Formats: sequence, C-alpha cells, structure tokens
Amino acid sequence: MNNKSMYSLFFVEETESTNDEVLKYQSKNQDIVGLYTTYQKKGRGQYGNTWQMSKNENIAYTVMVKANLISIPKVLLNFHIAVIVRNFLEDKLSEKVQVKWPNDIIINRKKIVGILVENLKVAGEDYYIIGMGVNVLQKDFGELSKAGSIFTQTGEIFSLRDFTEELHQYFTENIIKENPNILDEYNKYLFNRDKVASFVKRGIRQNGIIQYVDDNGYLWVNLENDGLESFFHKEIEMEY
Repeated sequence: MNNKSMYSLFFVEETESTNDEVLKYQSKNQDIVGLYTTYQKKGRGQYGNTWQMSKNENIAYTVMVKANLISIPKVLLNFHIAVIVRNFLEDKLSEKVQVKWPNDIIINRKKIVGILVENLKVAGEDYYIIGMGVNVLQKDFGELSKAGSIFTQTGEIFSLRDFTEELHQYFTENIIKENPNILDEYNKYLFNRDKVASFVKRGIRQNGIIQYVDDNGYLWVNLENDGLESFFHKEIEMEY
C-alpha cells in the first residue's frame, strides 16, 4: 500500500478487472480508495468494448470515490477526469497531450489512455468507479493502429510503480476540487479541433471540422454536406 497520498492505493499483481476488484478494498471510513495492477485480464472499455493489456508493460488503475465529494455536474465528469489525466501527463512528458472526445487521451495521434466511469451504490452510498488503462511501456500493438504508449510516442521510460503512485496522488487531489473552467480547458486541448477531418455519420463518410463541446456533453461538428450539427457519444465517428 502507498502512503504518499492521503488516500490509500493498493496493488495486485493481476486481476480480471480493477473496477470490480477495488470493491474489496473499500471500507466505511474511506471516502476514496485506489487500486492498480500491471496485468488486467478482462478490462472493460466504453460501450462494452474491452481493453487489451500487455503484462507488466502498462497499468490498469481504478479510483473509487464517494459521489458526494465531487461537485462537478455529472454530465461534465468525464471531461473533468480527462483534463486531470491530461494535465498530469503533460506535466511529466515532453510531448503535447490532447483529449479526444469524449475522454480518450492522445499523444501524437495515438491513444494512450482509455477511461471508464461507472456508478455504484455501496451500503446505501453512491460512488463513482473511475477506471483507466494507461499504456506506459508497451512497444508493439499489432493491428491496433490507433494505439500507442508513452514509450512509443515520447521515448520516455517510467517505473510502473512510481508512475502510478504519482498519478494517484495527483488524481485524488484534483478529482474533488471544483473547476469552473472545465469546458474551457477541455475545448482548449480537444484533439483535431478546428482541423479538417474525416467523419462517419450513419455509415456515410464526409469531411468536417470540430467546433467545440458544449455543457451538455455534445460535440459540435461543421460537416461539409450537412452543416453544423451536434452529436452525442457514438452518433458520429472521427477517422484519424
């Protein structure tokens, strides 16, 4: 267990899913608890996707937070989390770090971090289960052409333990802070904003330009055929 943060962080060598396993480490006198592993065998991603993890090269990290500690509107929570992780990484790395809507973390056009937020009631209390997979040292991603790691994108090498302990300290300090500028920060770091990109809408491909994300979580894109439209998660796909 790590004591650098005021909130406990536990390590397991392997697990099916840190989002499930973290429940074993939560107790009544802990409002926030973290858990990580370097080998997650059945990680979950957004919308039922799976997160494939290479053993001892990456981390799966989950924080369980009592919901009443977070004052951020629920619709903006994904963006708040993504900005925190982005800021942590950019402070550590030599490369620019961006956020791809809604909450993937991108370095040099490759996905480095995937984030999954789940809601759970435990002993009558509401909690957020915030899980993330961070590709740290992995070199080969096979056919996953959009995936990369901190190492492949920056050449930098980190101790997985030290990296996670620093992430945990930074994340737990910031997740409960108020941030009235979430959307401004999020839009500032939005991947491919104001650039021509290819999008797929209902199976039809057309070019467009991302304008911004609004306070309801919708992505606004100016499409060459359909004009300015707003989209919720999975209603449009950007090719990159």
